[in-house]
Amino acid sequence: MDITERKRAEEELRETGERLRDFLDNANDLIQSVAPDGRLVYVNRKWRETLGYTEEEIAGLSLFDIIHPDSLAHCTEVFQRVIAGERVDRVEAKFVTKDGRAIMVEGSVNCLFEDGKPVSTRGIFRDITERKRAEEALRESERRYRLLAENATDVIWTGDMNLSPTYVSPAVTRLLGYSVEEAMAQTLDKLLTPASLELAMKALQEELSVENTEQKDLFRSRTLELELNCKDGSTVWAEVGMAFIRDPDGRPVGIVGVARDITERKRAEEALRASEEKYRDLVEGINDGYLLLQEGKVVFVNEKMAQMGGYTVEEVVGLPFITFLSAEERQPMVELYQAVMGGRQPVPEMLELTLLRKDGSTFPAEFRPSRVTEYKSGSAIIGIIRDITQSKRAEEVLRKSEEEFRLAFENAKDAILWGDPETGLIINCNKAAETLLQKKREEIIGYHQTMVHPPQQAEYYAKVFKKHIEQKGVVDEEAEVITKSGEIKPVHITASVTLVGGKPIIQGIFRDITERKRAEEELRASEKRFRDIAENALEWIWEVDANGKYTYASPIVEEILGYEPEEILGK
Repeated sequence: MDITERKRAEEELRETGERLRDFLDNANDLIQSVAPDGRLVYVNRKWRETLGYTEEEIAGLSLFDIIHPDSLAHCTEVFQRVIAGERVDRVEAKFVTKDGRAIMVEGSVNCLFEDGKPVSTRGIFRDITERKRAEEALRESERRYRLLAENATDVIWTGDMNLSPTYVSPAVTRLLGYSVEEAMAQTLDKLLTPASLELAMKALQEELSVENTEQKDLFRSRTLELELNCKDGSTVWAEVGMAFIRDPDGRPVGIVGVARDITERKRAEEALRASEEKYRDLVEGINDGYLLLQEGKVVFVNEKMAQMGGYTVEEVVGLPFITFLSAEERQPMVELYQAVMGGRQPVPEMLELTLLRKDGSTFPAEFRPSRVTEYKSGSAIIGIIRDITQSKRAEEVLRKSEEEFRLAFENAKDAILWGDPETGLIINCNKAAETLLQKKREEIIGYHQTMVHPPQQAEYYAKVFKKHIEQKGVVDEEAEVITKSGEIKPVHITASVTLVGGKPIIQGIFRDITERKRAEEELRASEKRFRDIAENALEWIWEVDANGKYTYASPIVEEILGYEPEEILGK
């Protein structure tokens, strides 16, 4: 019988089978065929490489040999469904490699039937171990982020490119009074005052325009000070830092922001602006120099400051502050100023500088700065400057004297008392303590530490010291001491347990704040005098708020307009 055609067909079938096997062996997916009893009939090269088995080892393996115990029940159930005729897609399972490693796979499984009976299952899987790890890492990252956001004091929020909120942290309730759900439902024009809404939209447009440039910074952020509407109708100020959320290609797809309540700071700044003119006379009346620095230049100075440098007020205004500094102090002060104004360093409490007069001579000065966040066109620094030439001379004389006759701790200007933590008895003191208490050292040492306070306060401070000692804390508060003559003096106390000679002691530092208290009282008296002058002035003196309503009117308004001062308030 001529079997040429049959042989040709068999050859073509053989070649087709070889090409199919070559195709399967070079596929990037894990391909397997499993008999109904679980024996592995065929696996491709990628399957063997991934699980670490050779072709010879496959013959003795069952499907259930390579399934991780965690997935065994699930895979058994899927296998039964497949040989029953169901095709199962998106199967996830955990396999075990030859060396014991667990890998995650995802794929689909169906079954080949002949004469209605299952012959073998066919499965195509993909190794998703790394993807699963990445997803788990992402979930953990999101969990930590949400934990941070849910417990942060500041309000953390996200929004889409239309500025509609997509997430708001619980801190919004404390800031605005809204629940999270209520805040999420608010539109931007409801949350922001009109002026702040305009500012926010302008900033967004500016940031979007930057996106069209080639040199854009993908990690840039923007900070705005915005006024927000609270649920109860009041408003608060917030410092809002914002940045774009970007997709993998760097395109902005949303916004993330952090809002911090700065209402009190804004009120303080507003109060400073409102009182600037009112206290100009007070500034001129103080014995210290006063100046206001903006962008490194003097924008305001009192007469006393001008006189210190041998200038007129008109000559000083507009000059760079470094004009008044010695050559060696200029660069450090420029760097400090830039760091403070840039927010990288806090404002120092006090600096000692060597200042230059107009004639080139120098004098030592004490410079006490404070920062004003908003003054006219921007941030500014207020500085109180005191000529300390005489005090420096006095300090030098005192230093030399103390170097000869006193121990190191007695050089302190503040009173220092050392006490026994167990008994509370004073075991040592310095000269300043003798001066403060008007007692000799022998009258102080050996007595209980509470004896320095007025009798009615002794029990209170005994409890305070005991509490802080037990908690290993620091006492930092204002108090009163009683001198030998019975005089009561205000002091600031800093006390803590420290080691001296290897033994714990209570070290208390007492700073006499009599002069500061007197200055505060004088300031209050000055303000009262200002009010008294206004109350008795022959001219009508008045104040109005930002809405044009009277907040103060001197009594003479009755003679001028016929109103009682109280009647005109609020009009």
